[in-house]
Amino acid sequence: MSEFCLFPYLCHYYTMQNNFETKFKHFTEEWSRFIFVPYNFLNVAISLFFLNMAYKIVQYAGTMATKNASVELTDFFLSNIPRIDTSFIHGTLSFFLFDMRLLLFLIFIKYTPFTAKALAMIVLLRAAVINLTNVGMPPDIIPINSDFTFGGDLFFSGHVANLFMLSLCFWNIKILRYFFMTLSIIFGVSAILGHYHYTIDVVSAPFFAYGVFVICKKLFKGDYERTLKTVDKLS
Repeated sequence: MSEFCLFPYLCHYYTMQNNFETKFKHFTEEWSRFIFVPYNFLNVAISLFFLNMAYKIVQYAGTMATKNASVELTDFFLSNIPRIDTSFIHGTLSFFLFDMRLLLFLIFIKYTPFTAKALAMIVLLRAAVINLTNVGMPPDIIPINSDFTFGGDLFFSGHVANLFMLSLCFWNIKILRYFFMTLSIIFGVSAILGHYHYTIDVVSAPFFAYGVFVICKKLFKGDYERTLKTVDKLS
């Protein structure tokens, strides 16, 4: 009787295992077919180079924004919420996610050209915007020293914008869509609680990201359409 009851569960287990192996094999075959096409390989390399250059530009822009920062602004939430130390989120977790993006670019290679270009565009837009109005830092801010944040690079939040952009770029992969969407909310809340950003910096970031995403769909139409044809083989 017990063997009869266990049999359906064993069948279900082996079926799931076989399905995963089949999907994984299909996934690796498609990955190989894509990357070994010379145009695709070159497109991936150029896209990542474009993104790397965008990060270098925003580093310089962030330094200038901090150097030219003026007086602080009055913010309803920052004035009424005592600062909470969220440096782990904006420091350690942020650096981990930056490295994780490189892994995602490698695994989901068909998404890389469009995603890297879209991220580069939002980074370049931020490099310009943070220097249009040199807002002063909140009075009790404790800047996190890194290559990507300087203290005076406030409007708009790069963490929130980048994570929201990633959720849009990986929209077809449900687990990544919700993962990055959730992280964008977490980083937005932590930025306000930690007084790393004014409220308007956080609230405006997703709108900037979505606007750039819509423009990138037209500028890089071929790369974007390739992501639409890509089915998540491991979901």
